[in-house]
Amino acid sequence: MIEINEKEIAKSAKKLLKTYNDKKRRYIQMKPSSINSKLVTDVPRVKGKADNELWESWIDCGVEIEEIERAVESVKTFEPTFYYMLKLRYIETKDDKGRCFYENEIGYSSSHYDRQMRKALMMFAESYRKGQLIKEYYELMTSSI
Repeated sequence: MIEINEKEIAKSAKKLLKTYNDKKRRYIQMKPSSINSKLVTDVPRVKGKADNELWESWIDCGVEIEEIERAVESVKTFEPTFYYMLKLRYIETKDDKGRCFYENEIGYSSSHYDRQMRKALMMFAESYRKGQLIKEYYELMTSSI
């Protein structure tokens, strides 16, 4: 039987969450301009494959952002503290302000904060795309045997 390594799964979740702010910024910047048409029709004219690819990338990026936000939001129903830890650390800021807040204002020790964050990251990994990060870890471990 394969044992699940929480540290590795938490590391994958952390890596994904660290990309959130860049994805959000890129999503806002890459919105394709609307297609201008002089004809009055219900169907927009497509200038070519490049426009379709831009729209598809923009939509895919938006879906990814929504999946991350949904997974973080779902943590709130089980453990509000973990939700606020994830949101403060990865969604609202790009630096380590979340850690400083929990260590200085609430009085967590560094090791307690790390344990709590690992649990929060595991909850995120379980809810992100129905456990995709855990499935990927499991597949990686079974393929290496």
